[in-house]
Amino acid sequence: MMSNNFTVLDDYTDFNKDLVAEYETYCNVESVPINGDPLGWWSSQKKNDKYPYIGNMQLLQKYLSAPASSVYSERLFSEAGLVYEAKRSQLHPEKAEQILFLHHNLNKF
Repeated sequence: MMSNNFTVLDDYTDFNKDLVAEYETYCNVESVPINGDPLGWWSSQKKNDKYPYIGNMQLLQKYLSAPASSVYSERLFSEAGLVYEAKRSQLHPEKAEQILFLHHNLNKF
C-alpha cells in the first residue's frame, strides 16, 4: 500500500515538472500581436501538441473570449461612487448593494 502512495506522488511530481517546463516555454514565446487572434494562435499550437497542459481549449475559450472593454466596469464604479458618497458613509453594504442593483436593473422592469 505504501509503495502505491509513492507512485502517485512520483506521478504528481513528474506532472508538476512537466507543467513548469511547459509554462517556461510559453513565457519565452513571442506574444500574439495586439490585433492578432489569441484563440487562433492557441489552436495552431494545439495542432502541434506544443502545450498539452496549458493549451486546454475549453479554458482558453472561457478566459480569452471576454470582450476587451472596460465600459461596463467603469459604469458600475461610477454608479457605486454615487451610492457610496461621503454623505452616505453610514450606509450598510447590503443596502448599498440593493440600491446599485435597482439602479442598474430598474429600466428592465
